[in-house]
Amino acid sequence: MFNKNDGSNEHDILQNQFTSFLSFAISNARIDYIRAKIKRLQREQSSLKFFLQRKLSKLKILWKTSLFHKPFAGSMKKRDMFFSQEW
Repeated sequence: MFNKNDGSNEHDILQNQFTSFLSFAISNARIDYIRAKIKRLQREQSSLKFFLQRKLSKLKILWKTSLFHKPFAGSMKKRDMFFSQEW
């Protein structure tokens, strides 16, 4: 019914070469995919770090201008305006 591929005739050699080519192609595609994913995650991580540093600097400025520790109505309005902004 089926002959075992022992690599002795031309058809078996060709099939073995194709199988080897296909396995290398799949392996290389997988490696390329993983490298692209790592680069994308590094970019996302650095942009998130930049975003958080900007927000932290804004909070430091607001803290220095005493918006957070004065319980007066004027500062309460400013504080509510700050926290109602979209992050």
